[in-house]
Amino acid sequence: MKILFLCRKNNTNYGRTYGLDNSAKFVSNCLDAMRGIKSEIVVVNDSNDIDREVTKRNPKIVILEALWVTHDKMKELLSLPRHSQRVWVIRIHSRWSFLAQEGMAMTWLNGYRFIDFKHFYIAPNTGEMVEDLSSVLKLNSVYLPNIYCPPKYPKCSVKKTKTEINIGCFGAVRPFKNVFTQAISAVRFADEHGFSLNFHINGYRIEQWGEQNFKNIVALFEGQERHYLLKHPWNSHEEFNKLVKQMDMGMQVSFSETFNIVAADFCFNKVPIVVSEEMAWLPQEFKVYNPNSVKETVKTMNTLWDMPKPTLRKLCLDSLKHHNTKAISLWSNFIGNF
Repeated sequence: MKILFLCRKNNTNYGRTYGLDNSAKFVSNCLDAMRGIKSEIVVVNDSNDIDREVTKRNPKIVILEALWVTHDKMKELLSLPRHSQRVWVIRIHSRWSFLAQEGMAMTWLNGYRFIDFKHFYIAPNTGEMVEDLSSVLKLNSVYLPNIYCPPKYPKCSVKKTKTEINIGCFGAVRPFKNVFTQAISAVRFADEHGFSLNFHINGYRIEQWGEQNFKNIVALFEGQERHYLLKHPWNSHEEFNKLVKQMDMGMQVSFSETFNIVAADFCFNKVPIVVSEEMAWLPQEFKVYNPNSVKETVKTMNTLWDMPKPTLRKLCLDSLKHHNTKAISLWSNFIGNF
């Protein structure tokens, strides 16, 4: 086996960390299908399971999904002779503003600087982060973008009406996700078009002090007569895709996103999605350049709403295809070195 992806089990009430699991699965699916590169994904309880799982499977490349292994533990693992010929990669899926919410981030990254191991890499999913890690922290960094390659799911029928609009703003409710501003924008958009609004969120995953945001979102819709807040549980990727198909539009106008799997899910299902400029891979027509502006957000929503459906669907799929082509090339080049 060439690659082993390791994800840490989420011990909160939400269960599996589906975002990281899915990110690993998509890369694995794509590399196997397009390059014949075999890989496996294993979910472990914590870093104490790493040695056992890696030794059992004997991969050439070990990829740790996200920042969850301390610098001391990494140093210990890399000192073991049985792991000395492997390539070790820690993927980072966030920008600095998100990492700043994780109290251990800089302590561990600083600690990685003193690991003397030739093939130990930190791999962000943006080129800018690669430059920062290399120049500021002097870390051995490589650009490995997300790849979006889900399995084929069964088709499901979708029934939509002309009197109401379903807008999905999914993901964990965090301050940097900017959900409250997007909720106000969705209400304003629905009012302008005479729709009754169903605003959909994942209402049972509140993180990074997002409780106050959630309270305000709930209160906003309690004060509305014909607009409703619909809260969904954290589901598998297949179930989530069924939900996305029911939406008329998506919103991910966040402050610090990078790739954003939710946005890719909407594009994959050819449903328009309004995003912030942080998601560089999406077309300009989809972007809001001031995520604090309700007026600008509604303007972008109107642009997408007025766009011919065939044009919109083509933009969705072309943006995903273009991103994947570049990402696959970067991954293939990196793996080909070993």
